[in-house]
Amino acid sequence: MNQKQKGRILLLGAEGFIGSCLMKRLKAASGRVEGPSLEELDLLKPRQVKSVLGRLTGEDSVIMAAAITRLSANTSGSMLNNIRMASHVADALERHPPGRAVYLSTQDVYGTADSRSPVDEHSAPKPSDPYAISKLAGEHILRAAADKAGIPLTIFRLPGVYGHGGGGKSAINQMVASALADRMVSVHGDGSAVRDYLWVDDFCALVNAALEKSVDGLFNAGTGRAHSIRDMARFIADRMPFPVEIRHSPAPEGASARPRGLRVSCATLKAKFRGVSIHSLPDGIGAYLSQLGVR
Repeated sequence: MNQKQKGRILLLGAEGFIGSCLMKRLKAASGRVEGPSLEELDLLKPRQVKSVLGRLTGEDSVIMAAAITRLSANTSGSMLNNIRMASHVADALERHPPGRAVYLSTQDVYGTADSRSPVDEHSAPKPSDPYAISKLAGEHILRAAADKAGIPLTIFRLPGVYGHGGGGKSAINQMVASALADRMVSVHGDGSAVRDYLWVDDFCALVNAALEKSVDGLFNAGTGRAHSIRDMARFIADRMPFPVEIRHSPAPEGASARPRGLRVSCATLKAKFRGVSIHSLPDGIGAYLSQLGVR
């Protein structure tokens, strides 16, 4: 991430886990990143959005990382607010087009059904909860605006994202914190649910590459290989400098609403972003632990 960006990068959602990591990495790469706080820019207030985004030029970039996450709320109200935020940003992009834009979506748009073979970007979305519905709607809203404005839009459908600075909210971050504090990792249920996971540093590199190259398109972001929760716990335990117990506990209420066997192809991503190296889950966990000083 050495090439300097032209213009400014406006990062919406800079205070969240992924947003804060993007802020740090992109600032080191370009030096011209703005991440307004919620007090400075409330995306639910269209006048504020128009005021801030109205200063964009054709050399600038916009990253839409802001959203009410599933962990914060997963209701019809939060769904509508996510859609409103995307709509307000889309309206501003049409009136004052930047040079390029990036939107963070989720692989949960594919739904909860087990996928025997990997789904790809051409697979029919089947979102099954308010959060996933709102992210899919955001994809279409911003795509329509980008096409009308004539600017490239990169849409990343994200898997589970983990890494330093996560505030303990991601499953992997919670397991790592538990292993370090209690020498124990808890696996809810039988741990057989599988999905892909992406180290946040790798995702930051993908975003930087998308901005540098003004990439247009829809991409499943990840390693392209799904792992079970049991595998994840074992990878963490194996990389600790002391014995770590893996305990099984009852699955929390609502856990069945998440995909149990989501396998996603990342072939399109890997073909487009050949210069970005994506860590496997074991290697990414190892790199994350190294950042924490675990040897």
